[in-house]
Amino acid sequence: LSPPTPRRTPHHITKGATGMNIARNAALWAGCPVTTSGATINRFCSSGLQAVASAAHTVLAEGSPVAIGGGVDSISLCQPGMVKGVVTEKKLMKTYPGIWMPMINTADIVAERYGVSREDLDQYSLLSQQRTAAAQAAGLYDAEIAPMDTVMNVVDRETKEVSRVEVTVTHDDCNRPDTTYEALAGMTPIMRFKKDGSDLNPNATVTAGNASQLSDGAAAQVVMEEKLAQQKGIEALGIFKGFGEKKHRHGDHQGRATAAAATVITITTDTATATVATITTPISSP
Repeated sequence: LSPPTPRRTPHHITKGATGMNIARNAALWAGCPVTTSGATINRFCSSGLQAVASAAHTVLAEGSPVAIGGGVDSISLCQPGMVKGVVTEKKLMKTYPGIWMPMINTADIVAERYGVSREDLDQYSLLSQQRTAAAQAAGLYDAEIAPMDTVMNVVDRETKEVSRVEVTVTHDDCNRPDTTYEALAGMTPIMRFKKDGSDLNPNATVTAGNASQLSDGAAAQVVMEEKLAQQKGIEALGIFKGFGEKKHRHGDHQGRATAAAATVITITTDTATATVATITTPISSP
């Protein structure tokens, strides 16, 4: 039978900005056979680790020879104006309002509760920038990044005109190697003041400089049984030991502590034997 002509079908339920089952779509796009299954997982924090753990469990418990675990995040598609918003549940909002708390508020609460100073945050952020720049210069990430062609919107700072430019992504371009401590220390915390200039949170410490940037990206890892890897002459990057999670007892922030020794075998071109493709995605902005 010939496949039906593609058309918009309102009865299809999509997974937020990712559309249909992005896990299986990615597996097929990468060249895996049509018999490859896929499960898209959404867990809001540590979902990428959950995907790797699920892939490992498939090998351990179900006997799959090879599985792929990965994650994809497109914050560009989750900005205000592109999503309908968050629907809250009345009972949970009364008892656990922290479920819907933005990560910026969460970070400020955690920093205050556990005595992490603004100076600590800025110093660590500077160190992170320096380490990333040094690793890039040394080529430590080169073997881990697959070049990808895409289209980027470029905004002219003077005219505000937006143009679309075809680019090939070869490295993480979100870090700023020229970052200085003085520049970080001079930034105003995001939640410090209200829009009218009045006080909001005098103890706020999170700034645009010491917080993670908004990123679009994806990663995938191949997991297989040790003996199979040895037979194929594949050197493992690590061994999966287990995965676990514990929520904080405090109800006023989203804090989650994740413990995982989920390191995996290096990616090879022999992905056609994969029986499971598990890719995760957060559906809305963190």
